[in-house]
Amino acid sequence: MRSLLDQILSTPTDRRASDLQFLIRHFMESEPSLFEGFGHHSTKTNRETEDEKAASDALRTDLENFSKLSQQNQEEVLEDCVVFLFRKICDNGKKTVLIHHAKTERILNFCGPDIVKTIRKGGFNCWIVDRDGMNDECLPLDKALLERMNFISLLIVGPFGLSLDVNQDTLTFKLPFHASGPPEIERSILLHDFFYVPNHRTTDSAFERYKRSVPLPRDQARHRRTFTAVPVGNLKNCRIRKARQAMRPEDRNKILFCAEAYDYANSVVRKHGARLMRGILDRYPENPLVFRPHPVDVDDPITLDILEAFSGEQRFIFDTRKSSEDIMASGCALITDGSVSGLTYCMASSRPAVYFNPFSFAGHFEPSVLGFDFENGKLFRFASSIDEAVDAMEDLVADPGKEFDEIAELSRNAYEHPDDGMEYLLSSIHAIVENRRLPDWKTLELSENEIGNGSAADYAGLIRNNLMNIFQTSSVLSTDLSSLDNEDDATNTIINFFFHVRNTHLHSFRENFDALFSGIEEFGCSITAIKMIGSLIGPILVRGNRDEAGKAVGMLQTIFNKLLQDAREGSDGPHMLEFFQSSPAGAILSKAKELSGLTDPELREMRSYIVELWLTPRVPRGLFSISNIQKNGVCELSLSCRKCGTQKSIRAQFWYSDNVSCESCGTLNHLDPFEKALHLQEAFFARLPAEEKVVLWGAGGFYCKLMQKYNRLCEDIFLLVDADDALQGLSICNKKVHPPDIILHNKIKTVIITALGRKDEICADLRHSYPSIENILIPAVGVMPEGIVPVLKPIEG
Repeated sequence: MRSLLDQILSTPTDRRASDLQFLIRHFMESEPSLFEGFGHHSTKTNRETEDEKAASDALRTDLENFSKLSQQNQEEVLEDCVVFLFRKICDNGKKTVLIHHAKTERILNFCGPDIVKTIRKGGFNCWIVDRDGMNDECLPLDKALLERMNFISLLIVGPFGLSLDVNQDTLTFKLPFHASGPPEIERSILLHDFFYVPNHRTTDSAFERYKRSVPLPRDQARHRRTFTAVPVGNLKNCRIRKARQAMRPEDRNKILFCAEAYDYANSVVRKHGARLMRGILDRYPENPLVFRPHPVDVDDPITLDILEAFSGEQRFIFDTRKSSEDIMASGCALITDGSVSGLTYCMASSRPAVYFNPFSFAGHFEPSVLGFDFENGKLFRFASSIDEAVDAMEDLVADPGKEFDEIAELSRNAYEHPDDGMEYLLSSIHAIVENRRLPDWKTLELSENEIGNGSAADYAGLIRNNLMNIFQTSSVLSTDLSSLDNEDDATNTIINFFFHVRNTHLHSFRENFDALFSGIEEFGCSITAIKMIGSLIGPILVRGNRDEAGKAVGMLQTIFNKLLQDAREGSDGPHMLEFFQSSPAGAILSKAKELSGLTDPELREMRSYIVELWLTPRVPRGLFSISNIQKNGVCELSLSCRKCGTQKSIRAQFWYSDNVSCESCGTLNHLDPFEKALHLQEAFFARLPAEEKVVLWGAGGFYCKLMQKYNRLCEDIFLLVDADDALQGLSICNKKVHPPDIILHNKIKTVIITALGRKDEICADLRHSYPSIENILIPAVGVMPEGIVPVLKPIEG
């Protein structure tokens, strides 16, 4: 039989059959006893059933005729052989647990590199399933093979890991991206039998949302209705904590700069990274500085510029390892603009992280991030300027061994098993494969509605309840969206979903726009599809390069041509064409005059339009009143939901707008206290010098609100400035965005700061770099008998 197998394995085959041949050869070399007497059965052994004997005999017959089989049949025979042999390997009295390893390697980063050895010591057969690996701990088993291997007890998968469609005997256990986040950010849990809950406190609220998500697409639920949450603990945090405890405090002396948030982080690095790191090195001359960009940004030109700037600095360390555990164990302070990195460090070290955010992206400053309440600065020390960030870590650098009791207490309260995560994980695996339950597991049962059939309306239920993320929505957009045209709530939820995640990685928008384009080509256009075009194409045009923008506009032109054809042939075509031409998609396309190529002026005009669109509120206003306002602009508001009328008291900043979700019905309500003010032109401009040019610094949402309320700002003496290279040259609210150097060229004396979230940093930059400046003004709250009146006042300090 061995010689027969050698002959078969040397037969030329196609790619997958060749992979199966290599796998069989690996079994031959690692388990030679498997082939002793293989295919020579005269009687049934004690451990062999009649079915197994028949399968073995049939397999031998197929192997003997292998060269006569078609290519497809050869592949099927090799697959039979792999399944048969692996069953024999696993037939040793132990349950088999496989770990499905996706390319991202996140599951190994989460579980640790020794997870296979750990599970084997726990009494199981265990291998990593990796398409590109084959050794004692790793096998390249693809989905087709796993669907047939119903003798496998448990398949552990990652956040976007494999789900089995046919094999209902093998259970699945989903682990997360990281040790810190709650299940709400892991949208695909309903694909799997069991899922990990790192933040145990959020389980009940998450389940309530999942219950509202049905009907579910059939492929999202594997025809099941029961899903179990397992509060394992914090494996990665525990490993980092143990590594820190094994170090001397003086060896935990590295200052860590972790830019871990994709394009958003890269924008911070581009504008502030070198200056921030130089400030850290100058302030703390005894400490090494570790720069760790996001893995996708390691070879980015911005990162390479940083490396060149610090090439001669011995204390500068560039870290490109896939796991951040080692550097977090040795860090005395961590500064990041990504909340996940900071939260992992906080929970593992019982020390606060510095959250550096120089921009006014409100979504990154939520009071509750990833299920943890960050108020009062317990976990994150927020900093919006370089000086603030450097100052915030002074006590952390001075005492690298200190642990903060309040953070340790938060960790103990947040996690069900804060210090024995791996031990509990093994206990959970034993319970799953033995069909037992542990007392702290929680089960969600879906029983009220029928499971759906994968229609656009079913996916709308997932998005409405925030169960899908940007990486998974291509399955929505490639379907027929016409069924959503009359479902206003679902339609608006999906469109706002794309609009509000515009800082997500650019690749995700390209992928989703391609999916929408494919759906329109296959199923035809619809009102909902047209509405979604603007939300997806906008980030591509603003953040993409010329080729990416040109390709997207070309696809938009193809959609328009299809609508033109439909308008000539179909009764609903003219209406659809008219709607397209009046939509943001039509406005974008109208700015492309030359279809042969996108010119610089055309691209600038498109980008200007899109940026203005981003700065305009899209959610309908809620009903609210201001009950109290403090001098610092903090307001107490009384809100009534625009849909169900539920009342709620909230605190907000007078200058900023926000979208607030109703706790009763989930409807978004747009709130802007600034709209409630009495906008008196004379009072607002009282401090401005006459007939002098004045700079407005900051081309953001608040600037747009000022332009709408104060007509005098449209005059040419008011110049618009922004430090963001991507905005310079654009026209926002009919004003061209200039670089800051225009202050020097025009010897400007007065500046109004309209980027209020960065006012301290801008003020410091103005005083340091622009000696002509005499007046720096910011909007302030003026309370007069007539009401709340915005005024301009000199900035303090």
